[in-house]
Amino acid sequence: MPEDKLFLPHDSDQESEPEELDYKIDNENLDNINMDEDLDMGSIVIAGGDKPVTQEDKAETNTEVNDDTELSNDNEKKEEDDDDDDDDDDDDEIDDGFSLSIIYNIESSPAFQYLDDLNKNKGIDNEKTKVLKEKYRTLHSYYQSLYKFNQYISKKIHYIQTEFNTQTIEIDRHRSKKFTDNSEIGELKRELVKCQNEVRLGKEREDKLRNEIKESKDNRDHLRKTIEEIQQHRSDMLEPELIASIKELKVITKKKNK
Repeated sequence: MPEDKLFLPHDSDQESEPEELDYKIDNENLDNINMDEDLDMGSIVIAGGDKPVTQEDKAETNTEVNDDTELSNDNEKKEEDDDDDDDDDDDDEIDDGFSLSIIYNIESSPAFQYLDDLNKNKGIDNEKTKVLKEKYRTLHSYYQSLYKFNQYISKKIHYIQTEFNTQTIEIDRHRSKKFTDNSEIGELKRELVKCQNEVRLGKEREDKLRNEIKESKDNRDHLRKTIEEIQQHRSDMLEPELIASIKELKVITKKKNK
């Protein structure tokens, strides 16, 4: 199941917008009702029931409340470590207030007791008492829906904040990696240009050496040709003298023999 659906309120928790209620009471004393008295521990009853809680049930309820409070405190510490936001403490205090209010049954609340007292004292009639109690139930139902929706929104905000932080870290990591990759790419490009320059210089040296070799070969061939010409010229010049010398030698030899 997707994680975000875990925080969705149940269908039964979806309350339609309550009708516009008229909470004005003819008796001036009702203006002095203190809604905070709903938190009186002596009026605890099991949620959803009409029977007051016994001392053992109160002890169990207090234990559960303490456990929830400890768990809530642990969650508060984790949130402070993750977000370092002082506003989380105020939100947690509000959530604790909501949580404590919802475990009380409105049937035994000071507001209902006050309405019953007014009815007994003939301050208001039975019909008016019934209407006011029904309006108070509607208000309390809306209050519960608001609390559940607030819990859902808080979890959703925490989930989105976590996702946002994760994505931010991931984006920073990708940017850092991109910068590193760009640096490596720049270094490789510089190395490539250096190698290309060396190859170009090597080709230039190779072409120069080839030209020098060609020139040396041409010079060698020219020298060989010149030597051959000189040798031929000398042969041409010495051959007549050699023939004349041979003839003279023959004449001298003949004379000696006679």
